[in-house]
Amino acid sequence: MFFTTIFFKMFYIILLYICLNISSLNCQYNSINVKTVLFRESDLSKKCWCPYDINLLSSRKVFQDLIPKLTPTNFPLMLKYFKVTEETIIKFTQPGYQRETLIFAFYDVIGGYLQSIAIPMAKESFYAGNTNYDTMNQLIETLKQIKIKLETDGRLWSRPISLNKSPTHVVPLELELTNPDQACNHLATRNFCPSIPYLDDDIIPGAVAIPLRAQNLFSLMRPGSSHVLVRYYMLVMQCMSNSTEKEILAFNHKFHEWIIIKVVPHLYEQNRWYPGFGSIMRIIKTMDHRGLSSNAKYQRRIVNGSYALEESLFNSTCGYSAKAYTLIESRQFLGAIFIFVLTLLFIFCFCCCYWCITKKQEEYKKYIEANGKDTSKLNAAFSVYCGLKDYSYIQPGEILITENPSYSFQKMSFNIVSQGTSEEAESIESTDSSSYTDKKKSI
Repeated sequence: MFFTTIFFKMFYIILLYICLNISSLNCQYNSINVKTVLFRESDLSKKCWCPYDINLLSSRKVFQDLIPKLTPTNFPLMLKYFKVTEETIIKFTQPGYQRETLIFAFYDVIGGYLQSIAIPMAKESFYAGNTNYDTMNQLIETLKQIKIKLETDGRLWSRPISLNKSPTHVVPLELELTNPDQACNHLATRNFCPSIPYLDDDIIPGAVAIPLRAQNLFSLMRPGSSHVLVRYYMLVMQCMSNSTEKEILAFNHKFHEWIIIKVVPHLYEQNRWYPGFGSIMRIIKTMDHRGLSSNAKYQRRIVNGSYALEESLFNSTCGYSAKAYTLIESRQFLGAIFIFVLTLLFIFCFCCCYWCITKKQEEYKKYIEANGKDTSKLNAAFSVYCGLKDYSYIQPGEILITENPSYSFQKMSFNIVSQGTSEEAESIESTDSSSYTDKKKSI
């Protein structure tokens, strides 16, 4: 019974392997070298190998033959094939040294294959609308788990293959051009030509702004945003079914140019996957099929700088009349505005401070002019009570500096007294002189 179970299990794996190769494209990847993260180039010069390394190397060589020899197109079947193989290894091996060796060798083969062959092909298929979100997400998660178990970043595996020689089949969209009012109710620019979406960042985008009434901002990484640009394009085309041919052509030219310049370069990123760009190639295929595409050229280099909002957002002719340039045209322009605002704020604060200081000085002058006579009498009284002069007579306006602080205060009082009447000054002098003489005699 035990051998019968093993036989049927192995037969099932072989059958899946055959089906997987039959369902693949006849590409030129007949011998796939995905490299390894278990060994280093320095191991080639080793003269002595331990039993564990020998068994690991032998297992790695055996599992190399389990890799599909052709480029896959049926990704759900491929995932099932990998899962059944892993379950078979775990079921028919004892926990410990033997299972660890086989599992590590299997993960190394599958991880390299997913990173270099399967996931790049699956991403291309997802952007073309041939693979759903669940399958693509399962592939990504499988590779992440393998990297965690092997404690590697996958840098030693082969780099993703080039897809230039592997054309992907893309099906045009089936547009529904009825009930335009119902479709226009979902758009935020019903009375104008629908505007073009824009990304929050050109280098590493995380969200896309789409002018819809229910929701404007969509994350490019969440499953709910999968194929959101396709849904928006179909709504716009349905809404513009009664528009003129000139307006329809204008919108498609702008939308096609935005996709080619801002979206397509991100489709070839190795370490990132954007669910929000799902089926984006179907939009391009539809435009090409209907003769609505622009003259924009494909490019894989990410262009820095924010793409301006749709120039026709404020007019009804989709950009064919006078252009209405938006304020968000470049980051340099926004930086210049920010510096200009800071400059105005600095000038405003400086003027406010200058006005406050000037106002206080004017109020102080008015107070001195209005209360100058009373102040002279008060200072005279302080000088009689506290001050002692070194000289019998001090000229009004004369500056006297002594070691006794009261003398300086007394001198200041005479400066103010000089502004009063001459009679008050003479009385103060005589009083100070007599007080000084009395104190000198007492000493």
